[in-house]
Amino acid sequence: MSANILHRATNFGLSNLWRFSSWYCYKNIRRWNGVKGKYKGKRCFLIANGPSLNMTPLYLLKDEYTIMFNRASLMMERLNYYPSFYMVTDSLVANNIRDEISFYIDKCQMVFVPDITKGELLEIKDFVPFKKNVYYMYEEPVRFSHTLPYMSVGGTVIYAAFQVLLYMGFAEVIVVGNDMNYVLHKNVDVIKEHQSKYMMNQELHSNKDDDPNHFDPRYFGKGREFHQPNDGVIKRIFSSLDIVATEYKKSGAKVVNAGYNSAVKSFPKQDFYETLGYSQNRIDELFDDLIRSLGLENIDYLLQNAVEYNEIWNDDYDIISVPIELVNNIVKQKVLYYLPIGPYKGRAYFVKRSILKR
Repeated sequence: MSANILHRATNFGLSNLWRFSSWYCYKNIRRWNGVKGKYKGKRCFLIANGPSLNMTPLYLLKDEYTIMFNRASLMMERLNYYPSFYMVTDSLVANNIRDEISFYIDKCQMVFVPDITKGELLEIKDFVPFKKNVYYMYEEPVRFSHTLPYMSVGGTVIYAAFQVLLYMGFAEVIVVGNDMNYVLHKNVDVIKEHQSKYMMNQELHSNKDDDPNHFDPRYFGKGREFHQPNDGVIKRIFSSLDIVATEYKKSGAKVVNAGYNSAVKSFPKQDFYETLGYSQNRIDELFDDLIRSLGLENIDYLLQNAVEYNEIWNDDYDIISVPIELVNNIVKQKVLYYLPIGPYKGRAYFVKRSILKR
């Protein structure tokens, strides 16, 4: 254990040496200074990646500020907008999704990544170029940073996001998809494991598209590499979220948990629709806009051609409507062939991919 601590301390020192002797470092700090308080008084929806996103009408957030993470690209096919902000902090994930990060650089207002992940000395800046909307974060062993680009990891990418959003001035952060109901992903091989001060960290390679902890079974599916959310990691994440609640309260900002089936108790809970306060007409308009963006005629076409699911799935149908409480199970089975959209009025709609024109 002491050797590992010494190794990580050495990495911290080396990364700082490389960073502060590099041309980009001070330009990056000036860039961060320029966005401090930029969104003062605004609200942002933090969209984590739990299975409950399948029950969340994310199409309603088209005109809101949003931040997404990691393999959120799998959700893009269900939406008709791109997130305002995108972030990845895990070195293993970042190295595994280089093309997806490039996609977000082209589509988002701002993209946030560490320049160097200090534990592994992975130089993310080598494959995430310093474009005008890319902001490098500097990992430091701090509790919660109010001075970006210096930031704390805290066991989860959303911990870094909370620091960034508060720094940029958001007065309210509404969280969805932060379920924290982790189960072990079993169809995996261990690539590497090491003991840190508090926990055993495992790097895994997935053998099957059956990820049980995210909104899509392909998220950390076949061929993907990731860290297993073991008990030590989960405990650390819950502690980090408690710190977020404390720091936001001290700063006069607000965090609301508007997700479904969330085990997180750090933030007050509120119904998603109540948080938005949209009229039914507005909900209808936004859902219709989504339907049309997929190449379908309109809501009426969808509803008239949808067949209600009755416990026996029939692949002959082009559109099948499913009660919201069953949507996660159907996504696991059918997402390769049917695109899940919605929910709308308590039901999700699975549309055969072959009839979509997008």
